[in-house]
Amino acid sequence: MKAFTRLLNLCVTLLMSCASALWAQNQNDVLTAHFDAGWRTDHGTHISGLKIDLAAGWKTYWRVPGEAGIPAQFDWSGSHNLKSAQVIWPHPQVFHLQGLQSIGYYGGVMLPFEFTPLDPSQPIEIIGRIDLGICKDICMPALLNLNEMLPATLKQTQNPVLIAAISAQPKSIPAASLSKISCSFTPITGGLEVTARLVLPDMGVIEALTIEPRQSAWVSDAYLTHTGGLLTATTQIFPLHTPFFLDRSTLRLTAITKSQALEVIGCPAP
Repeated sequence: MKAFTRLLNLCVTLLMSCASALWAQNQNDVLTAHFDAGWRTDHGTHISGLKIDLAAGWKTYWRVPGEAGIPAQFDWSGSHNLKSAQVIWPHPQVFHLQGLQSIGYYGGVMLPFEFTPLDPSQPIEIIGRIDLGICKDICMPALLNLNEMLPATLKQTQNPVLIAAISAQPKSIPAASLSKISCSFTPITGGLEVTARLVLPDMGVIEALTIEPRQSAWVSDAYLTHTGGLLTATTQIFPLHTPFFLDRSTLRLTAITKSQALEVIGCPAP
């Protein structure tokens, strides 16, 4: 519960900062965004990108924002000929504020998307809403509305920023390729404590390791210890909805260094 107390104190600070931001600045002062329509792939999906630029010193947040971060929300429900949408998150940075960790991007980010159409032969009409948190000395909510037509005939472009962002996503490694990986679960009030133990390939100093269930949940920052080549990460998971079942086979672990990120899907019992 210490993590909740720290988070509550930080939220009060951020809310006070946000109130000051309402008269001090607005979204247009610090954020610009450009949509790249991208291309239709050979297997029928559509790759696009949203370039977000922030004023100096401002940051926004990764898929797992950390206790001090603000999660992004994506709503594609108004779109047409859209079966599913996936955000391809590039490698993030790790920040620290008042003893809490956040994970994200200074100065902005190119966010790639992979859209899957219901009918690959037809255009996809993207009508979307993206809610972001952006922070500097203060934090404020940012709202981006998308209304874009993605023709089925678009060929691959050579936007180096978009291509680089796709290449910078965490590299997936199969759990079976690791010499050691296991997760143990301990019930706690309102949730579970998860302890992961794994031996990863040499990737430099690990700044953060995130543990993500597929179900909606609040997840504390993982406490890391190293013993030789063994990395141990302990986190607390509190479900946002009940009933809650933590499926080991879909648990996603992501290790982040300054230059790269590796992710593993699935974590067996010890």
